Amino acid sequence: KELILIYKQNDLDRMLSEVINDALKAKIPVDETIERKVYIDAGVTNRVGFCNWCFRKYEIHITDKLVFASEKYIKDVLAHEILHTCFLCKTHDYPWNHYAKIMNDKYGYNIKKLYHSWKEIGVEV
Repeated sequence: KELILIYKQNDLDRMLSEVINDALKAKIPVDETIERKVYIDAGVTNRVGFCNWCFRKYEIHITDKLVFASEKYIKDVLAHEILHTCFLCKTHDYPWNHYAKIMNDKYGYNIKKLYHSWKEIGVEV
């Protein structure tokens, strides 16, 4: 059976910074007010993550279940949320779709509009 990893805060924050840096290298206009810290929300079961505008900065939140996924899946979810900080990207319309395609094509992310099951992101619940 595959080893289940539980990530520490500094691992998640590192992943977030790596994804932000990938987006910036691809000329995607990630908002500069994004906080480079991942917030873990215990007990959230209806979504894997969300982007929150709070006190003049963007915060990236993930469900506590996501820490049992692989780094690849975590980065896909973080990338999804990071794109919401871009101008006119609060929804999954254009340009959010355009930026997701760039990240997927250029760096091999698998950013989706919606995750239909926990299994889809490598989490058994």
